[in-house]
Amino acid sequence: MNSNKHISFFLKRIWGANKAAMIVNFAQYILLGASSSLSLLFTANIINAVSLYDGVNPNHIKINIIVNAFSLALIVLFQLFFEKFSQGLREKHIYAVRQSIEKEICVKLAKIPQDILDTKEFQDDFRIVNETNTNLYLFITYIAQGMSLIVQLVMPLILVTRLSWPLLFPCLCMILFSIYRLSKIQLQYWSEYLSNTTLRRKMDYHVGLFMKEGLFSVIRAFNREEYFFDKAKVSMDESINNANEAIAIQNKKYARLQLVILLIPIAIALVAVHKFYELRIPVGDVIMFLGLGKSIHSAVISSGVIVQKIQEVSISLKRVYDFIFHSVDVNEDFGGYQMVECVEKIEIDNLTFYYPKSEIPALRNISLSIHSGDLVAFVGENGSGKTTLVKILLGLYQNYEGSVRINGINLRNISQDNLMRIFAPCFQDYLKPQFLLKEAVGLSRINAIDDAQIREVLQMNNGSDIMESYSLDTQLGTQFTNGVDLSIGQWQKIAVSRAMYADRNVMLADEPMASLDIDSELQLLKAVKLNHKKSTPKISILISHRMAGIKMCNKIFVLDCGVLVEEGEHEHLISLGGKYSTMYNAQLIL
Repeated sequence: MNSNKHISFFLKRIWGANKAAMIVNFAQYILLGASSSLSLLFTANIINAVSLYDGVNPNHIKINIIVNAFSLALIVLFQLFFEKFSQGLREKHIYAVRQSIEKEICVKLAKIPQDILDTKEFQDDFRIVNETNTNLYLFITYIAQGMSLIVQLVMPLILVTRLSWPLLFPCLCMILFSIYRLSKIQLQYWSEYLSNTTLRRKMDYHVGLFMKEGLFSVIRAFNREEYFFDKAKVSMDESINNANEAIAIQNKKYARLQLVILLIPIAIALVAVHKFYELRIPVGDVIMFLGLGKSIHSAVISSGVIVQKIQEVSISLKRVYDFIFHSVDVNEDFGGYQMVECVEKIEIDNLTFYYPKSEIPALRNISLSIHSGDLVAFVGENGSGKTTLVKILLGLYQNYEGSVRINGINLRNISQDNLMRIFAPCFQDYLKPQFLLKEAVGLSRINAIDDAQIREVLQMNNGSDIMESYSLDTQLGTQFTNGVDLSIGQWQKIAVSRAMYADRNVMLADEPMASLDIDSELQLLKAVKLNHKKSTPKISILISHRMAGIKMCNKIFVLDCGVLVEEGEHEHLISLGGKYSTMYNAQLIL
């Protein structure tokens, strides 16, 4: 039972999301399962009424035919009504279930340490979880279809009791055995299909080389079309042969079982014909029982497939369940936080940090101090640990060694909410919210947006090109009607403007010049300096591997492979002739 906890978890969410929609949706499938048997019953009654008519009591026969014809029409009308009425409710129900599950996923994500979120292993695992969450639609559909098939089997068996009670037990045993064997065959085939995953990926890769835009022109430029076509052909042949072998094995087992399942309708038909010749049942009942045998046969075949489908989706959804409840240990809020209103001093002592499952430290024995009024730069090549250090300061990475103190208070004793009130970050992977322009800039103070201040910070960051082309009420992005897409440089100007508009005590700008041209870069550096002086006391921290304008900072820290190798002002670092001097002179030459 423990292994199926995820099933009960999803069933509770399905029921709790929208009870009325679920009832209507499942009622449609149950009616669908019963309709074929009931239709046969009412049709048989009409045929019997006509065939047994002896001219003695015409009114009774007419009423019998009308009642059965009306019942038959009612079933069809109800089925059509439920199909149309439940379609909208079914979609609403599916979305309600997904919203419920996705909310729980978001709650779990919010508790997982950022250093784990940033690892490739976690991102790959979460991508699979996110994709399998879409199988909720299939899960609900297959359960509803399963209920329909149960009714489709129960109704004929109830009607078969009118033919012969002794026939019920062997039919029931044969049905259960057949569904069990069909499910085993289907699951085995699915397992063999999954084992072909590597071959199919290989085939998809080679075929994708010709289908992806721009790749084929590269292949053609090397005059190697035939070579790649041969590679694709080999991988396709391997995958197809493997699939064909699995299908051939399944078809042999399937064909043998089909013959066994056919014994059910044959047995019902033989008994019905025998009783007809003995004049114990009318001709309409014979037709009904022939139809019921066929209905049982179809339901048994479909049931085996549905069991396999539910099992397949269940395994997929277990990933979502395990992620929500078991995937990663989460941070616990231990309380007892201390408040920081205005940052006077940031002290870092012997800071060392490892990413999960990494044996090489991203930061090693970092010690430094920053004071109110400092305009600071962290420089270094890509991968030197600059961004990691920023995320530790923001409280996003918790699992570090050493100490980080703000105004003498240990960083771990300051709440995340408090940190977000004193830091204004601008990350290298900046947010591109597809909101109104003024919302994208004013996100940090969304409930008190000041148009004049937004124009001011955009102008300060050389965003005049944005304001000349678009109003503050322009919809950004291409996901919505009349939305406009901006260049990478324009999005970056908005990201820096958003950090400045936040007007926090400490501004952290991680690679804010990465996508800017030279003029925009110089304008941005001027804007950072102007914003730094605008409100005091203030700390501004620039993180960059580009050296232009860094000399305006009064403190420069140079990182190399996670180690703090130099610190000081520009002139002092140049005179040392070390790492900073080498980087600065190399970029100056370029």
